[in-house]
Amino acid sequence: MRYFDYLLNKSAYQRFFTAGVECAGDMNLMRRLRVLLIFLVMTIVMCSFFAIYNIARSNSTIALVDSIGVLVSVIALWYVQKYQRYHFASNLTIIGMFFVFICLAHINQNDSYGLIWTCIFPIYAIMVKGHKAGIRVVLLFYAVLLPMAFAGIGVWQGGAWDFTSFLRFALASATVTASMYFSEMTLEKASAELAKTRERENMLLQEKERLAIKLLEQKDQFLADVSHELRTPLSVLRVQLELLEDGKAKDAALVYQILQRKIDELNDFVADLHQIALSDSGHLKLEDAPINISELLEDLVTSFLPMAKEKQIQIHIEEMSPVYINGDKHRLMQVFANLIKNSLSYTAAGGHVYIHYQSVMLDTVCVHIEDSAPGVSPEFLPKLFDRLFRAEKSRSRKTGGSGLGLSICKSIVQLHKGTISASQSKYGGILISVKLPLQVANSFAEHKNIAATRT
Repeated sequence: MRYFDYLLNKSAYQRFFTAGVECAGDMNLMRRLRVLLIFLVMTIVMCSFFAIYNIARSNSTIALVDSIGVLVSVIALWYVQKYQRYHFASNLTIIGMFFVFICLAHINQNDSYGLIWTCIFPIYAIMVKGHKAGIRVVLLFYAVLLPMAFAGIGVWQGGAWDFTSFLRFALASATVTASMYFSEMTLEKASAELAKTRERENMLLQEKERLAIKLLEQKDQFLADVSHELRTPLSVLRVQLELLEDGKAKDAALVYQILQRKIDELNDFVADLHQIALSDSGHLKLEDAPINISELLEDLVTSFLPMAKEKQIQIHIEEMSPVYINGDKHRLMQVFANLIKNSLSYTAAGGHVYIHYQSVMLDTVCVHIEDSAPGVSPEFLPKLFDRLFRAEKSRSRKTGGSGLGLSICKSIVQLHKGTISASQSKYGGILISVKLPLQVANSFAEHKNIAATRT
C-alpha cells in the first residue's frame, strides 16, 4: 500500500524532477534535467524490454548491448539523484547512448530501426546539452556513423547502402536535427529573457522592500524628532505655568511673554508640519503668475534690514535687469525669506550676506544666497534639507526655528520644477543656490553689477 501512496504522492514527483543543486536558479538546466530524467526512465524501461525480448530469441549480442544501455541509464539516474550533479550524469548518458546506438547500427539494426535510433540520438543530445553543445555531439555521432555505413561495417538497410538509402537517412536525420536545433535555440532565448525578467522583478521587489524599510525608518525617526521638538517648548510652558500657579513668578509680565513666545513657536511648528503634510500628499497648490524675481528679492532685503542692523550684518544685493518666472509669489517669498532669515540668524555679528543671481542656459535663473562664517562641515551640507536636521553647535536650535524650514523650501522649489542645493561659501559660510525655470528668455547682457550695501 505504501508504494501506491508513493506513486500517488505529487510531492514525490516534484522532488524527483527537481533534483540537482547545479540547476538551482537556471531555468534551462532545470528543463534539461527533467528531459534527462524522463529519458533515463524511458531508456531503462525500453532497453530492459528489448534485452528480455532478444534473450528469448537467443540474440545474445543485441541483448548485451541493450543491457549496457540499461546499466548506463541506471548509473546516471542513481548519480544525479544521490549526488545532485547534472552535468556528469548527462555526459555519462551521452557517451553510453553514443556507444549503444553505434553498436546497434553495427550489429543488426537495419532499415527502419536504424532510422529510429539515429533520429532519437540527435533529439536527446540537443535537448539535454543545448543547441550549441548538442549539435557538436550530433555531428560527432554522424562522423562515426556514416563512414561505418560506407565502409560496409555492419548490416545497413538490409545489407545495402546505396544512394537512395543514404538520401533517406540524410533527409530524416537533417530534418529532425534542424528542427530540434532551432526549437532548443528558441527555448533557450525565451528562458534567458524570462530569467532576465524575473531577475529584474526580483531587483525591483528588493528595491521596493528597501525603500519601504527606509520610509518606515524615516517615519519612525520623524515621529521621534517631532516628539522631541514638541517636548522642549511644552516643558517650558509647564514650568512657567507652575510658577504662576504657585505664585513664585517674580515678574508675571515676563512669564507671560515667555508663554506667548513658546505658544507662537508651537503654532509655527504645527503650521510647518501641516505644510510638509500637504506637500507629501500632493495637496500643496500653487497659484501660477508672472513674478519679477529681482523685485521680489529687493522687497525682502528691505524687510530684513532692521534684523540685519540689530545683528550688525551687512546685506549685499546685486542689482540686475528684471527677470520673470512663472510661479506662486507667496510661496517663493516664503522660500527666499526663510533662506535670508537663516543666513542672518546663523551669521556671526559683523558678517555679510550676499544675494545675486544669474542666467543658466538662457532658460533658467539661479539665485545665490551666501553668508560669512561660521559655516557647516562638508559632510553636513547634503543633509541640510532633511526634515528636523540640525548641524553643529554653530548653527544649533538656540537660534530658533522649527527645523523644517529648509525642507519646506526644497518642497516648494521642486513644485516650481526647480532645484535647491547647498555648498560652502567662499566667504566662510554657506552658499544656497536656487534654480528656477524662466518665463521667457531674459537678457542679461545689459545688467550692471552694482553691489548695494544696506545696513
